[in-house]
Amino acid sequence: MKTIPTMMLGLACASFYAFSPPARAAMQTWTSAGDIVAYEKGDISLIQAIAVAKRHVQGRAIHAYFKASAGHGLFEVEIASDGALTDVGVDDKSDKVVATTSAGKADALSADVQSIMKAPVTLESAAAQGDALGDWAVDAGIQDSGGKPAYRVDVLRDGKLSAIAVDPQTGKRL
Repeated sequence: MKTIPTMMLGLACASFYAFSPPARAAMQTWTSAGDIVAYEKGDISLIQAIAVAKRHVQGRAIHAYFKASAGHGLFEVEIASDGALTDVGVDDKSDKVVATTSAGKADALSADVQSIMKAPVTLESAAAQGDALGDWAVDAGIQDSGGKPAYRVDVLRDGKLSAIAVDPQTGKRL
């Protein structure tokens, strides 16, 4: 089980998102201590959830995040493959796929997403950089960074929610 100072983290999450830029809307937001408590109770990481989803649906993960509902946690992983987008739900306790939903056609992907799909660095590699900081990657996706696509990884670190950006070509933090 993961250990995170819940009360302190809940306050940090609320303040982090209250002052974040509008571009943040594309990423999952953690707004309650309930999200954090549910995450603490989970048995798998974001990176493990991506691996489970990719075993179920072949393709490239382009967004993955943790969400809580009624105290229970679920990872949602969006995978682009064969001209289609698929959302895969992975239970945070059993590491089993609990839902698969078609999310549309991949030809409608933005230029940033199409560029990242060809990049040598994967979303899970970017998320691993968040985990390497000593805590947990809880959300990973694609963002614009100075006119270029990059991975954004939200991490819980030292009881605070923060974000890192990773270059999809080099794997280096921006």
